Amino acid sequence: MFHFSSTDRPIVGFMNFCLNEIQVEDGVVPSQKISDSISIAIHEITHILGVNAEQFKFFRNPITGDPLTPRPFQPKTVSCTNDRVLENIVLPSCNTLIEGFNSRGDKHFEIVTPTDKLSKTNSIAHI
Repeated sequence: MFHFSSTDRPIVGFMNFCLNEIQVEDGVVPSQKISDSISIAIHEITHILGVNAEQFKFFRNPITGDPLTPRPFQPKTVSCTNDRVLENIVLPSCNTLIEGFNSRGDKHFEIVTPTDKLSKTNSIAHI
């Protein structure tokens, strides 16, 4: 669950661990269960920090603070990677997320924000 500021930034996010669902064997939590719980927590924290398909449309230019996806949002009908059709979906602008195809013709989506482009440029420069 997320709560956003007036500039679309997540300001509160939370996770709930159901402790009664964690298996205990002979009074000890198996190391694999601990590892699984840590992986799940890391995954959920990334969603809270904004790595979530529903939040891409709220991304902003890091310098100007302007929304990357114009407002008001314009819902569309879209075809998913598995060819399922969804209606009334708000997609992020093409300066945030683009559709592409790999060498086999499989559809995928790629984040292309100004910060992401800078990150890729810096990574390539260090190779």
